[in-house]
Amino acid sequence: MPELSLLFVNYNCAALIRRCIASAQPFLSSASEIVVVDNASQPEDLQELERISGLVVIKSATNLGFGNAMNLAAASAQGRRIVLMNPDLVVESDIFTPLQQHLDEDSNCALSAPTLIDEHGHSIHSWNTPESILWEFVKTHYLQGFWRHATLKHFQKRYGTTKPWPVGFVMGACMCLDREVFLELGGFDTRFFMNGEDVELCDRIWAQGRSVHLLPWLSLRHDEGGVQRSNWRRYMFHRFQAFWNYDDTRYRGWRLLIARFFWFESLALRLGIGACFCPKAQRSRLGGYLDALRWVTGRK
Repeated sequence: MPELSLLFVNYNCAALIRRCIASAQPFLSSASEIVVVDNASQPEDLQELERISGLVVIKSATNLGFGNAMNLAAASAQGRRIVLMNPDLVVESDIFTPLQQHLDEDSNCALSAPTLIDEHGHSIHSWNTPESILWEFVKTHYLQGFWRHATLKHFQKRYGTTKPWPVGFVMGACMCLDREVFLELGGFDTRFFMNGEDVELCDRIWAQGRSVHLLPWLSLRHDEGGVQRSNWRRYMFHRFQAFWNYDDTRYRGWRLLIARFFWFESLALRLGIGACFCPKAQRSRLGGYLDALRWVTGRK
């Protein structure tokens, strides 16, 4: 019986998964398994995935999205602990042992995660305080940089860099938790196709009186955008769809009305600014914004 299961979702990115697994293997014990759910990739990509030795590959006839596919991977895994991983990660040091040790040492912590860095070694702000109406304003008006700088300074001053940070949520790029805890939570919310499911899962962990911890002394390289750049239109559509669905889970009453206002304002701003300044290589994201608007106005 494996002690640890690494979980991946593949959608035409087998080469990235191969690279990630190769970087992780020096730090994995023999009591580990790797489970990959393939979301109806192109035949040649699926063939490349199947050529990677030692994988448990689960084939889906349709694209289930990230959260639903991860739920399937977790249900099929055998490890006591699971680490949910994005394909565009590169493991440069042992993160698996400390992530598991922290869960052993702090029984109230349900989910642990490393800090993410880019290919140049710069920190990626892969976490946040709990979502709020103030954050919706900040996100809509391109003020994330100021917010993240302020929250980073606050956490560094309060907790330092050698103690865990009790954050509102972490990105789903890398999450470590007990498999039974994930299953008891019901896994990711099936309303989310891609994006937002990680935030909502962390909300439920906190609602149950448990905690989500970022371990700031651990770093994991994330070549952010390695997957999304393959289809900006699809990515931006699902991103705004996730924002809409998340508002339904997070807010009620007047807060939901304000969140909806910010959703439409954010979409309008990005359409206008993107039409004027978006690089040619990324202009397809404008179609994603329009798709999100059509999706919302077409809902019954």
